[in-house]
Amino acid sequence: MASYLCGRSYTRYGFLSAGAIGLSNSIQCSSFSNTTFIFGFYHGFLSALKFAYRFLSRNFFKVLNIQKPIDFLEFVLCGLLFCYVALSISPVTEADSLDYHVGVALQILNSGSFPFSPEWFHSRLAGSGETLIALGLSIGAEQFGSLLQCSGIIGIFGIFRYGFKSTASWRVFCIFSVLSSPVLIAWVASPKPMLLPIGMTTAALMLTLTVFCSDENYTKRLQHNAFAVICLLIMTAAVTKMNFLMSGCVIGLIAFSLMLKKR
Repeated sequence: MASYLCGRSYTRYGFLSAGAIGLSNSIQCSSFSNTTFIFGFYHGFLSALKFAYRFLSRNFFKVLNIQKPIDFLEFVLCGLLFCYVALSISPVTEADSLDYHVGVALQILNSGSFPFSPEWFHSRLAGSGETLIALGLSIGAEQFGSLLQCSGIIGIFGIFRYGFKSTASWRVFCIFSVLSSPVLIAWVASPKPMLLPIGMTTAALMLTLTVFCSDENYTKRLQHNAFAVICLLIMTAAVTKMNFLMSGCVIGLIAFSLMLKKR
């Protein structure tokens, strides 16, 4: 944060005098101060992480048998997963979910059929994912949809952690880049069917790469069974949320072409 303070001071006294004689303007002052703030915050954050790791390595890590930085990152990832699970059991407050995700589910329970209301524009975006939300609401489980979305995150974590054959540092980097995405905070706390279809398409892609892109010679029966599972995953993701129709088609075509190529 020292660069931030120095930048602010230099902006106030340096650019103020330069602006008095017409050599700078407010936009240049703001750009310079914001740039120094970004660099100062970045270096301060790295310094705080190094201090926390050194402090914890002397005290807390010995109890948990954490000896390497990669073990510390895995411990952080497990903490993130726990926070997401705790967030998924919170009440639904998102406007989009309350409008038609939960609204369509309630309409299914009240009418016994899928609603068709031309004046309710957002209800036309509903899919089979709202049926799962209705299933949870039928037994009084308001957070059932959110827990399903959280299971998608856990599935993605398991795929990157145990599915791909790579170095431990690369796996942890991929998992950390996914779990640290800020958009997950809004998606986990909502029953909106997004994370579960993402987990399905990710599993289909992992299965495609494992069976059809590896050097191992799998039997024809196993390849056909794997392709059937891939089709089931991408079709379920597409009907759950129409946003995944394009990505599901791409993964399905890749799997089909690789299967034909390996015959």
